[in-house]
Amino acid sequence: MRKELALFAAIAAVFAFMTFSAQAMPAAPLQGVAKSTDHVIQVRDGCGPGWYRTSWQDRWGRFRSRCVPYRRW
Repeated sequence: MRKELALFAAIAAVFAFMTFSAQAMPAAPLQGVAKSTDHVIQVRDGCGPGWYRTSWQDRWGRFRSRCVPYRRW
């Protein structure tokens, strides 16, 4: 009984450590970090500037997609 309890406690500690140590963002903001977003380029659907994603369904029923450029007439 003690071995199972010790094993359970060890596994719970490992899972608790994994959840608290893997933070995506620090709790407090970093000092001296620039607040400007001039270096951010907005793109649509991950295709890049001047491109957009189009999708269609082929004759077998599968959905396909690709990036195509904007056509400005």
